[in-house]
Amino acid sequence: AVWRTPTPTATAAVTAVAAGTNAISNGGSTNQTSLTINGTVSASLVAGDVVHVYDGTTDLGTATVTGTSWSYTGTFSAGSHSYTAKVVDTAGNVSAAGTAYVVTVDTTAPPAPTIDVVAGDDIINSGEQTSAITGGKSMLRETFPFA
Repeated sequence: AVWRTPTPTATAAVTAVAAGTNAISNGGSTNQTSLTINGTVSASLVAGDVVHVYDGTTDLGTATVTGTSWSYTGTFSAGSHSYTAKVVDTAGNVSAAGTAYVVTVDTTAPPAPTIDVVAGDDIINSGEQTSAITGGKSMLRETFPFA
């Protein structure tokens, strides 16, 4: 029989989260729901050890491990997500989690911009040509030539 310590000797850490090829910084946000969570383990795993990925206290599943790197791809709902990883050995012993990597999935579209009525008739005449047209987060100022 192989003697095991109460917890695995290797630990796992989340090092990056990406939506496709777009990296998301820790504390950042994305409008994509399909994310890849990447990380490292502190040492090569013992045969039978696996890396489990967590969102808060929810076990999302087992990551794919290659050497001392691992990855997990999943689909996530809108909201804040706090990703961690733990090494689990064949006896079910679990390592401590590393520092959380927080990502917000925001799938709500911003409101549509509005254009205020111009002088009640929606026609810009020579007297109104320097009035501001606003919408969204920017302001436009355009001069229109009139014959």
